Amino acid sequence: MQKTIYISDLDGTLLNSDAEISAKSAEIINSLIEKGMLFSIATARSLSSAGRILSCLNLQLPVVLMNGVFLADAKSCKVIECVPIEKETAEKIIGIFKSFNVCPFMYCSEGDILDVLFEKIDSPQNEEFYKKREKRHYRRFERVEKLKVPETGDCVYFNILDSYSRLKPLVDRLREIKEISVAFYCDTYLEDSWFLEVFSANASKCNGMLRLKELTNAEKSVVYGDNLNDISMFKCADEAYAVSEAVTELKEIATAIIGSYNEDAVALHLKSLFLQELK
Repeated sequence: MQKTIYISDLDGTLLNSDAEISAKSAEIINSLIEKGMLFSIATARSLSSAGRILSCLNLQLPVVLMNGVFLADAKSCKVIECVPIEKETAEKIIGIFKSFNVCPFMYCSEGDILDVLFEKIDSPQNEEFYKKREKRHYRRFERVEKLKVPETGDCVYFNILDSYSRLKPLVDRLREIKEISVAFYCDTYLEDSWFLEVFSANASKCNGMLRLKELTNAEKSVVYGDNLNDISMFKCADEAYAVSEAVTELKEIATAIIGSYNEDAVALHLKSLFLQELK
């Protein structure tokens, strides 16, 4: 029997519109893991943001976080691997943000703790993002007078949540830097809100998925997603399934379209595929 690893995105895919894994989905997935299914997560969320959500799953494998920046153990909340941004590149990124008069969150990693530095919050979308996350474990927010790369630790990530019209010119400029990857996609929950995320070119959901495939000695990969930041993972997987609410660009490269994220589509599809694999 061919050894397969199954990997799902979270928001807009495995999570329902309340940003939760339903009891039904959790029951199905835990049952499949118990039967031997190799299952994990690849998400743009950090450990602090994803940890509570994933607590209902009996995950046995590491998870891919922040679009491939981290590989972490969801049970112990320990970072296993990290892909940082080079210092000179991080300084260049800060300069570009300043030239567009946009103030990002900059994530710096020391062990299992993320320090999130920022000068100010200058949009309603970013204010909402900050309020939901400022008191979570494994992440510390700090307002600074001037954003600069710290002398210790690794700079790993920049992000901001704002309107498409404000961020698109900035995105185009950042994409000229070959040493980084830029994810730009519509937020699942807030209207007229787009995530801009910047990280090392060596980090991606694709690379995270391939690393898990290597660690498990799997011969085949099956992935699930809904948004533009899932494209790299879809392109390098053996099979890729998009939920019915997925963006058009992802549906066009998907193996097939499954049901709605509000109807346990991923869990039900996993059950169908894995039980067929066992026969």
